[in-house]
Amino acid sequence: MWFIIYLNGKFNATNGVLTGITAGSAVISGLGLYQWITHSVPENRIYSVFTPFPNMFGTMLILLLPFLFYTLFHVKKKSCKAIVLIVIAGMLISLLGTNSRGAVLGLAAAGIVCLVAIFLSALKSHTLSKKIILSMFSMLILSCSALGYMGLINHNRFGSFSNFNNGEERVLLWKASYHMWQDHKVLGIGFAHFNEAYYSPQYHPAEGKEKNLGVPHSTPMHFLACTGLIGLIGYISHLATVIITLFKSLVTKHNKVISIVFLGAFTAFTTQGLIDMSITSKTPAQLYFLLFGFFLSTISRQK
Repeated sequence: MWFIIYLNGKFNATNGVLTGITAGSAVISGLGLYQWITHSVPENRIYSVFTPFPNMFGTMLILLLPFLFYTLFHVKKKSCKAIVLIVIAGMLISLLGTNSRGAVLGLAAAGIVCLVAIFLSALKSHTLSKKIILSMFSMLILSCSALGYMGLINHNRFGSFSNFNNGEERVLLWKASYHMWQDHKVLGIGFAHFNEAYYSPQYHPAEGKEKNLGVPHSTPMHFLACTGLIGLIGYISHLATVIITLFKSLVTKHNKVISIVFLGAFTAFTTQGLIDMSITSKTPAQLYFLLFGFFLSTISRQK
């Protein structure tokens, strides 16, 4: 993050960063699609070669997608726009191949939040161009499609939604995490001890069937159980800092596009973290802070 802030702030490395994002996205989505087509992964849920789990791969995809849309807006050549569009299509298909409910829900939430932000921005500036209307329509279609697909995934797994509580192990994880916090309110049990604690007689639910669950599949619950109130306050402080920074940049006339783009990535990442992992997972966290640094350096330079 600090390296990108320095690099992009001093030398305007926007083209280089966006080229890297596009090239990297093409590689990971291409490898993911190859896995899906060749049926070379368990349960046919793709995860590329850079992440060990489909949900983690999905998190990377939804973090990168808003910046690919920004790249599409940024480049001028039609040939470059066509390449970016192909990469975006590959990323969306790869996301479907992960079957990650959290990632798809995160993308839907990002679309809705960006739709509202674009509408409010147009309302404030009293401008409603074709580009703005197209952006709003695209966000609406993206969100509705993502929500529909997430509902389909959930139905295929549990049938009716009423079976969710009885069949979803994550509900058991969250309850166990809360009990861990009740016994270790200030400092938690420590990140390295969650697996051991969850499968101990003290916390493991009798209904639990899955093995080797090392995290509670919820970032807030992960902080609460493993770092107690101190860690949770730290996480909430980070979210509050990012939200305040975004709000300040959105109300200026120079930073709206990049601010809405990072707002989408932040919303997707945070929403995914509610029912899976986000900032406590090393690979997506590295990507998140890289993009955060790019956003901060861009709005700083535009000032």
